[in-house]
Amino acid sequence: MTPTYIRGKLDSGLMAIVFTGVTPYGVVKSRSPIRHWVIVEDILRVGSSGWLRVYNPFTNREEAYRFDEVYDLPSRDSIGLWVEPRRLNTAKASQCNS
Repeated sequence: MTPTYIRGKLDSGLMAIVFTGVTPYGVVKSRSPIRHWVIVEDILRVGSSGWLRVYNPFTNREEAYRFDEVYDLPSRDSIGLWVEPRRLNTAKASQCNS
């Protein structure tokens, strides 16, 4: 799992739900024993790493974290899912607003 790989998947329209860790205060820490999930919304590549913009349901807000704070690559504990978000059909949406 690399920042380049994540960027490509996000650019293709998929969303990442990542299983990671969290502190008792809601701060995402990949190596925390408290398991948690976040949604990766964007990534800004910086060198060979990057910064992630995630939605954290613990705090119910968007937050920014370094790549290695979310993904624990050495232990492979950071697994997740790639999902295609449901999009409302614009024709049906305009009918609902009429």
